[in-house]
Amino acid sequence: MRVLEERRDIAYSKLFFNVSGFISAEWYPMFLAVRRGGETFDEAFERGALSRMAKRAYDVIRDIDSLALHEIKSLAFIMREENSQFEQALTELQMKMFITIDGRAQKINKYGIPYGWSSTSFSTVESFWSRRGVELEERDPDESYEFIRRRVLELNPEARRTRIDKFIRG
Repeated sequence: MRVLEERRDIAYSKLFFNVSGFISAEWYPMFLAVRRGGETFDEAFERGALSRMAKRAYDVIRDIDSLALHEIKSLAFIMREENSQFEQALTELQMKMFITIDGRAQKINKYGIPYGWSSTSFSTVESFWSRRGVELEERDPDESYEFIRRRVLELNPEARRTRIDKFIRG
């Protein structure tokens, strides 16, 4: 979280192999182009590429600039028995680059005093980068894929095609 607080050109999210990691503003538009394929959230959902739970979470996050995990659960009416599905939906939204981690926040009691451990907060990708003064340029998905693939092979000539594809497409 400290990196997110100190740097304006880096994002931190579950992006690669369902594990959290960093990605620079330079590379973000290329991965975004490939992962979204030019689709909006609503288009991807209508096509069946996103779960209903992902829609519940995204709709709440989209309406408010930044929300802590506990706030998303509350506003999306996530029941205890839905926690597993909810966690999977958050990973799905991060991997498809519709939301990203944007910091942390504590719960606030009725007197306005923060308490307890901090929890992760999320925002839409567009909101996150906009607040940092970064404009995400639109890129061609196919050209972006090929550019990333070539760079991976420069760094690791032995990389397997299937692993490269999973790395790029998520």
